Amino acid sequence: ISSGACASVVTDTATGVAATDAIAWTPNGSIKAVTGYVPATSGGLTIAAYPTSGNVHFDVCNWTSGAITPGAVTINWRVVR
Repeated sequence: ISSGACASVVTDTATGVAATDAIAWTPNGSIKAVTGYVPATSGGLTIAAYPTSGNVHFDVCNWTSGAITPGAVTINWRVVR
């Protein structure tokens, strides 16, 4: 992921989800040792979740001054209404 850019959006079909719902999510384990998510004063990657009608989306964005090839992260999520 280039500096100051986001990866392609990851989309998961979620029947019945409305754009006004909230998404609660967490990784399925610690990600502090996963490339891109290691704590650093220079920044790192962030993950943001958002709903649209029938889908849940995840953005991974790079807030550092250099490119990052992220390690794999598995996310558990649920819809909150």
